[in-house]
Amino acid sequence: MKNKIANISVIVCFLAFIYALFFICLFKPADELSFAERRKLAQFPKFNVKTVLNAEFMKGFDDYSVDQIAFRNDWRRLKAVFDLNVFMKNDNNSIFVSSGMVFKTEYPINESSVRRLCNIMNYCDEKFLEGLNVYYTVVPDKNFY
Repeated sequence: MKNKIANISVIVCFLAFIYALFFICLFKPADELSFAERRKLAQFPKFNVKTVLNAEFMKGFDDYSVDQIAFRNDWRRLKAVFDLNVFMKNDNNSIFVSSGMVFKTEYPINESSVRRLCNIMNYCDEKFLEGLNVYYTVVPDKNFY
């Protein structure tokens, strides 16, 4: 009997949490920006027959519902804490902490970005450093571990 009451109370609390979150999301005004992520958030998509039939509305609504959920930053923070401290992952979304410093991994290397940097350095060398002895060095990425 005691076990049955405990199970029913857990179910009632869970349903109350789900419905409360639903109603908060339903009446919460849509945010335009996420300062934590430094980006614009998805807005409610246009609803008409054409967008429903070609599935644009549902894709837009999926993006909208993920971006506009209530307490979004708190959910993201909770996920990061669980990933790093409970599941003992090394990183969270390619960001890791080592010796009190925060690093972002850039893997795999973007070769076109490296070539572009080399072209810019060569241009600066030819344009501004003509006649000077110029030396280059390759420094490994600080995130390499």
